[in-house]
Amino acid sequence: MHDGPILLTGATGYIGSRLLRELEAGGCAVRCLARQPARVAANRATTEVVTGDCLDAASLDAAMTGVDQAFYPGAARRRRGAGRFRAYAPLR
Repeated sequence: MHDGPILLTGATGYIGSRLLRELEAGGCAVRCLARQPARVAANRATTEVVTGDCLDAASLDAAMTGVDQAFYPGAARRRRGAGRFRAYAPLR
């Protein structure tokens, strides 16, 4: 069992939204970091949604306070029309 919430980035995306449902169904306390918090489909009182961007060090540091586990499903992104993926690794 975790003492703090599980951090989830990308909760508005395809994988992240499904992972959020599974974490909530499992009774986990979840903290979602989202650029557009209104788009996060949180269904439990134990889910906290905070505004921020995982590519912004300050908002990522704040979101990670008290967290001992994180899921980062948005690690690979592709620009519209681009054929190659660009991987991001903002965590230190």
